Amino acid sequence: MNLVLKHYAKLKPLSCTVVSGDINKLITIKFDNIKRKDISFVKGDPVILATLGCDGELLLYGGRVIAFTLNNDNYLIFSKRINVDYEDQKRREFYRYPASLLADVRLMGTSNWDDACIIDISYSGMRIYSKGNYEIGSNLEVNIFLTNNILKFEAVVVRKTKSFNRYEYGIQIINKDRSNLYNTKNKIYQLLKDENALIYKHLLGYNY
Repeated sequence: MNLVLKHYAKLKPLSCTVVSGDINKLITIKFDNIKRKDISFVKGDPVILATLGCDGELLLYGGRVIAFTLNNDNYLIFSKRINVDYEDQKRREFYRYPASLLADVRLMGTSNWDDACIIDISYSGMRIYSKGNYEIGSNLEVNIFLTNNILKFEAVVVRKTKSFNRYEYGIQIINKDRSNLYNTKNKIYQLLKDENALIYKHLLGYNY
């Protein structure tokens, strides 16, 4: 199986090999040309796994790093198949797409940014990890860093838990009017398409 993994700390997907398991449940993988000392993954990190189907279609799986072994560079990942019909899902405001995107976040009106990563995203909100400590009801500014772009959002914290020694937040995107809502949907739709194109090119072995 030709398999790649997308992690928010890496600009490009990483080629990997299946050691054991089921990609739609729990899978152990090993990276092909990179050692663990060169990878800054931690437990709980969101990842996207991808492979090609029988007809060359892109198959995506959202997952989390559950564990890793120090002696043989193996990673245990919980993963589940993603529906990639974005045209259909664009009409469903609350459908959440698993993601692994680099971000930072700050309390609106302040100057200090905290590192963050996007776990999943919908046309109305996101789930994020951050070490920043915010209260429910706080208004936030969020930057999402893409290969050639930065997407900016305003959002409000609607849920807060702690997971893998980091705060996990559910945040709702603030759309001030229908025009703003339309622009937000288009930004997220294009983000998802661009991320998938990046993964697909890597699977095809393109030089880019």
